[in-house]
Formats: sequence, structure tokens, C-alpha cells
Amino acid sequence: MAPGYLHTAHAAGTEEEIHSLPTYVTAGEPNRGIIVIISDMFGWQLPNTRLLADRIRRETGATVYVPDFLAGDSVPTEHLELVGEPEGEPGFMEKAKWNFRRVQAFGPWLVRHRDAVSLPIVTAFFEALYKEDRTRTVMVAGYSWGGRYALLLTHRNQWMMSNGGGYREGGFVNAAFVAHPTLLSVPSDITAIARPTSLALGDCDEVMGIKTVEQIQKLLEGKAASPEEVQTEVHVYEGALHGFAVRADLGKVMDKEHYEGAAKQAVEWFKKFL
Repeated sequence: MAPGYLHTAHAAGTEEEIHSLPTYVTAGEPNRGIIVIISDMFGWQLPNTRLLADRIRRETGATVYVPDFLAGDSVPTEHLELVGEPEGEPGFMEKAKWNFRRVQAFGPWLVRHRDAVSLPIVTAFFEALYKEDRTRTVMVAGYSWGGRYALLLTHRNQWMMSNGGGYREGGFVNAAFVAHPTLLSVPSDITAIARPTSLALGDCDEVMGIKTVEQIQKLLEGKAASPEEVQTEVHVYEGALHGFAVRADLGKVMDKEHYEGAAKQAVEWFKKFL
């Protein structure tokens, strides 16, 4: 079963309204920059995500935001048990019931939060941050569902400003970290990367599949070898399942190793650009 563990520790930040969105804020050093986390489908209030935000703030010194890009419509945490595959070796009927429950829980939600709905919300927030201070470093971390939108922010076709504001070369983020993204179009979403990007993938990601993981790895290694290309990296975690960077059970040795590795990867990547 994929990591679906719910952390219970208390997060250290506050809730504020930032550019019209409820946002978890964990404040770092003045003038150190901002890192925005685009959450998975379990949303901005998931304790795991907030604790991860606190850690990234502590280890980078940057202020970290976790906005509610889901407009109050995150997937309830009781559905964490439906992430991944059922335990043991279920029979045909048991697996069919499991899959039906998954479709009921996640299918309508994915329709409500498709690109046409979610992408304008995400890009408007980052554009507002840019307009607030055009010299400040802003970076993005995206996990699972949020990984796709973090990646899209690195694409040139997302660098148009609203209301006739023109084109902003470089877009609105200085760098991106993306962990186990979902709903990617490969190879196009990878070849279109035009800002420094670090990916954390699991070779046992049951959502993405090993063939897609290997394809992404090959594409990014090709980009990194070209002197004309933007800086990129990819780390593939052996034995890691979908969700390992944010929903891991830290009481399990392998889960903890994957989680710690991805957190360290994100922090080291962000430090390069702060």
C-alpha cells in the first residue's frame, strides 16, 4: 500500500489570507525569499504538508506559503486509506470494490479540479507575488496533484501576465521542486521545462508506472547534458511508492528514508537559488 500516513504533530505557522487565498504561513528570515507549496489533493490543511513547510523554512530560512488552491474542496483525510493498492492479495471482487470506492472518492474531485479550473487560480497567485515584489526570489514545490502545476509554472506558455500585462521572460518562479507528480503528459510536460527543476520520483510509483519514471529520467538526463538547456535534475528512489515525499509513515524505516531523501533534495535545491 502506498504511503497514506497522517501525521499528528502540531505545525508552527499561522493561517493568513494571501492574495485572496487562505494560506498557511511559516515565516522565515526577512528578504530570504518565498517558497510556495502546491499541495496534493488532501489540501493545505493536511498536517503532513504543514510540517514539511515548517521543515523547509527551518532549513532554508525562506518564508513558506501553503495556499488553499483547492478552494476549500480538498479530499477528506479519511480517503487516505484508498491511496495506492489494497493490502494483501485481494480477490477479483474485493479489488473491484476497492477500485469502485477509489473512483467514487477521486473521480469527481479530479473533474472539479481540472486544468481549466485550477491553473488560473495557481498562476494568478504567483503573478500577484511577482507584482508585489519583482526582485524577490520565489520558488515552488509541488506534490502529487500539485506537482503537475509546479511543473507547468516552468513552461514558457505560462509566462503571460493577465489583464494585458504582457510577457514576463522567466515566468514567476526562479526554480521548482516536484515530487511524484500526477496527470503529466510525457514527454511534452518534461521537454517544455524552462526553469531550474528538480524531480523526486519513486521506481515503485503505482500511479505513474515504472515506464513513465524511466522515460522522465532519460528526458531530464538528456536536458542536463545539453549546455543550452536549463538546469535540471532527477532522483529516483528505489522502492518508493506514490506519495512518499509527503505522506510517508515515519515509523517505517524505508518510508522514512524516502521521505528524508526527498526533503533533503528539496532543501538543497532551493538553497542553490536563494
